[in-house]
Amino acid sequence: MKILCPIDLSKHSLLALDYAIEMHNALDGELHVLITYTVKRVAGSMININEVVEKNTKEDLAAALESFHAKIKTGASIKQVAIAGDAATVITSYAKKHDMQVVVMGTQGSNSLRTLLFGSVTRKVTQSSDVPVVAVPDEAVGSHFNGNVLLALDDKDIDNLDILDPLVNMVAATGQLINVVHVDTEKDGFKNQSILDKIESNLGTVEIREGQDPVVTLKRLAKETDVSLLAMIRRQRSFVQKLFVQDTTSAELAQIQVPLMILPETVS
Repeated sequence: MKILCPIDLSKHSLLALDYAIEMHNALDGELHVLITYTVKRVAGSMININEVVEKNTKEDLAAALESFHAKIKTGASIKQVAIAGDAATVITSYAKKHDMQVVVMGTQGSNSLRTLLFGSVTRKVTQSSDVPVVAVPDEAVGSHFNGNVLLALDDKDIDNLDILDPLVNMVAATGQLINVVHVDTEKDGFKNQSILDKIESNLGTVEIREGQDPVVTLKRLAKETDVSLLAMIRRQRSFVQKLFVQDTTSAELAQIQVPLMILPETVS
């Protein structure tokens, strides 16, 4: 699996790198660690500022990776990349150009998922990326990639079931199972049998819970079952849209302190 982990050398981005290295070890794939930078123009400068900034940025990236050397358990390649430009734009473009299969990013603060939702680079990437994004909050320190996986599903059809492939491939490679939960707001059961068929060989439990607020229900379930990865499908019009709307419900979701995987509704 091709994993992209953008970092900015902050504490929360290095936590995401730690999680990405766990994935890299487990999947024995290809890890790309990307850092972006900007160059301010200096009038009348006698030196090439871009070259200086690029050189310093690459050195900082190499030093950061060296600090994780002991945690890397696989001989699979790790590519270090420094690119100038707007962070969110560079990340989404790089992921698409190089056929990355998942992007792992950090979020910060005591309400780190709230930071994700309301203005961070991670939020921008999550909203526009054709590649699944795993957002790793600060509170997830110590989370293990090979823990309990929960996939939250609504009743809407998926035009392209291939969007589930990165999640399926991840759990298959580590011997995990995908536990499915559906919050039944209409009390009419679960209708997405095609999704269950798609993940059949990696399917664990299927649970239907009645409730009017899926976000609150997921928060409670994540705590009850010690979830290490919560996966959702990014929708334009569904309860997952609450991820991108500033309201009290989103504040509740911000308290789900586990890595959150957002799968795009469609793939290009």
